[in-house]
Amino acid sequence: MKIKSIKWILAVMLVIVSSNAWGDNRVVIAPLEHGSITLGNVAATGEQTVILTVAPDEGYYITASDITVKKTAGTAYSRQRHAPGYTSDLTVSAAQVDATGKGTYTFTLPEGYGAYVEAAFTACLSITPTVSINGWTYGGTAKTPTVSGNTGNGQVTYTYAAKGSSDFDTAVPVNAGEYTVKAMVAAAGHYLGGEATADFTIAKAALTIVTLSQTSLAYSGAEQTVSVSSVKAGELD
Repeated sequence: MKIKSIKWILAVMLVIVSSNAWGDNRVVIAPLEHGSITLGNVAATGEQTVILTVAPDEGYYITASDITVKKTAGTAYSRQRHAPGYTSDLTVSAAQVDATGKGTYTFTLPEGYGAYVEAAFTACLSITPTVSINGWTYGGTAKTPTVSGNTGNGQVTYTYAAKGSSDFDTAVPVNAGEYTVKAMVAAAGHYLGGEATADFTIAKAALTIVTLSQTSLAYSGAEQTVSVSSVKAGELD
């Protein structure tokens, strides 16, 4: 076989290998901390919409502006032999994400270019919630707790326990006594969760005690009444 023919065959093989490598590595994800990015299928050539599936670690969040996609210049062959040249940033758009930024993002990859994806995940912000509640009297309507400092508008769950006890339950107490309410705020969006407690009292209800002026009656066969001589207030647990 002639040397010229051998060179031609080797050139064709190099193009094939380089093209496959370009398809496998046309889009590269940089090493990440505090989260992950999964790359959707990327064709070896042509313009296409690339899908990124992003998942922050617990306690972290991300936005579209935190994801940088650099368009890389050069052919498949040059990418294998040289570091890719950065020409410009591509626009990243949030497709379907939750409040923490978890979900899918997209960008348009032009024909003849690759891309290098970088991302910065940010630690969620802490909150310092407080809870307050007014007491009520036994037999009356239970009061509703109020939470402030719930910056992320996280879901709030209330539990109750006898004052000094750690046995909290969602059931609202009804008997007279001293109690503690705990508000548990769930993490939401860019904010961590938190909890707060407050003490309150269910007061004893007043009891009306009646004193009769007459304590005995003679049977007459008919309905009879007695008179009240005094009334005083007591307390009912």
